[in-house]
Amino acid sequence: MSKVEIIMSCEHGGNDVPKQYLHLFQGAEQTLEGDEGYDIGALTVAKKLAKNCECPLVSNTISKLLIDVNRSIKSRTLFSEYTWCLLPEEKDAIIRSYYIPYKEKLTKAIQTKIAQDKKVVHLSVHSFAPVVDGMQRNAEFGLLYDPLRAEERAFCNDLKTNLVASSPYVTRLNYPHLGTADSLTVEFRRMFSEANYVGIEMWINQKLLTDKAIKPKEVFEPLLESIVATVTTM
Repeated sequence: MSKVEIIMSCEHGGNDVPKQYLHLFQGAEQTLEGDEGYDIGALTVAKKLAKNCECPLVSNTISKLLIDVNRSIKSRTLFSEYTWCLLPEEKDAIIRSYYIPYKEKLTKAIQTKIAQDKKVVHLSVHSFAPVVDGMQRNAEFGLLYDPLRAEERAFCNDLKTNLVASSPYVTRLNYPHLGTADSLTVEFRRMFSEANYVGIEMWINQKLLTDKAIKPKEVFEPLLESIVATVTTM
């Protein structure tokens, strides 16, 4: 079996808006600062995980309200309510400047490891709002995968087992979204075989990252230890 290598990514790591597009968000500053603008706390976690796992991190800090780099190029949600009305040539410019470079950088990182006869475990780090439409979400960690891919199913089951054993927080599979919904991991599954690529989205409840009563190490250490333990047994 090929040696396993982790590649970390964070598609919604920031809420940056280039100067030439700031006018599109006049009056929407609060939205940009919230969960709709970026995945709060996700990049901090991704950086710490990548450092401690000694693995590459590919990250994006352009707001998903400008363009969502975790969508396929034809996705209806590639552009948000603030940018969908732009002229085709304006959208193409955003795609060329931000979407394509990010996707190509991540694709190259994966291809490079596979070319070295490595099995890539791609961990895409996200965060989710604790309350949506007045409803409390009932998990702290979510692991998204394709149930039809045995490697991904086994990885997430093992990772969940390790998280449950090492932390008091609830972990759910394919929550808060389905692992087969439009995303980069879905695209990469089409590009790379199951023998070479395991694509997992790890979602963290933002209350763990913003509640000052919760110490960061109480969240980070179990997550890191569980990832290392799961990858070691592959």
